[in-house]
Amino acid sequence: MGKVLISTGGTGGHIFPAVAVGKTISTIMGQDVLYFLGGSKLGIVKSLEDKKVKSLKLDSPFTGNILKRIKNGFKIVIYTIYAVFFLLRHSVNKIIATGSYASFPVLMAASLCRKKFYLLEQNSIPGQVIRFFSPRSRMVFTSFPKSQEYLKGKILMTGNPIRDEAKIQVSKSEAMGVLGIDTRRPVVLLWGGSLGAATLVRIALEFAQKNNEYFFIVQAGRNISSVNVSSYKTERYFIFDFNDSPGIVYSAADFCISRAGAGSIYEIAYHGIPSVFVPYPFAKDNHQFYNAKYVEENKAGIVIEEKNLNVSELDKALTALKTNRYEIERRLHSLFPHDADIKIAKEIIKDGNEEKV
Repeated sequence: MGKVLISTGGTGGHIFPAVAVGKTISTIMGQDVLYFLGGSKLGIVKSLEDKKVKSLKLDSPFTGNILKRIKNGFKIVIYTIYAVFFLLRHSVNKIIATGSYASFPVLMAASLCRKKFYLLEQNSIPGQVIRFFSPRSRMVFTSFPKSQEYLKGKILMTGNPIRDEAKIQVSKSEAMGVLGIDTRRPVVLLWGGSLGAATLVRIALEFAQKNNEYFFIVQAGRNISSVNVSSYKTERYFIFDFNDSPGIVYSAADFCISRAGAGSIYEIAYHGIPSVFVPYPFAKDNHQFYNAKYVEENKAGIVIEEKNLNVSELDKALTALKTNRYEIERRLHSLFPHDADIKIAKEIIKDGNEEKV
């Protein structure tokens, strides 16, 4: 029996779903799963066996000065050749890849070797790598209906796989105890993703300083030092950089203010937290805006563009969420499928079985 290779990289938004699928594939199919991780690892390697992970030091060939672009383009060629020999040497017969430049060498190698590959698209607007390889893929698994407008080939909306750590659910009181928070106010989680969101953090702390109705849990990310926390004269917040058990943090929240990457939206929807989504304005093809817009169009959340975000607008949005809290919780949780990893694994098994008939 051949092996399965998971190719991913770039950000947690790509890596977390890929690893979730890899673990499920390993459990359900009983096949060995190998990983190619390109770019930032974000600590994901710690949850995998090192011997099954190949790290590619690869950056985008479309950013930086001309010399850097040439260097990264040359690396892609070298890694493509390396990937060809890797696929053949390790008897890989199936490849599952997320978008971004990090997967390009493996997908090109798969095409050259005529290996079966499947694609995972997290966002409403697919990236160039997914668009380029979609006609050649066995199937593209998507997270938002809008994606299929840009893709060719066989497409199936399965939802976005989420990591096990985000699925942890405990009572609010238990979560507060774990975090060491003592408050009776409604709790608003500011979720900025792995790298944080300095603008959102500043607005949230300014709001907490002026409004005593809520208590804020602020995930500031690795850029926490860029926010002068001591300048905000209030004790109505708990701030941290990153947490390895996001499900605990979600369980403590009554409301949420978040970026609109697919991973964040799906995790928040899993917990059914009424949310204000503030799309990252510099996301490729403005995909975060379209992710969030889909939620808003289904009356399952509120979108505020960063250029319009201020204390007054945030106050209005939180009031609207509070007024319709339970209906929004229901709509948000039911808007997305929450078993994407299992659906994807079963489709790949089914695809393999159909070929044998």
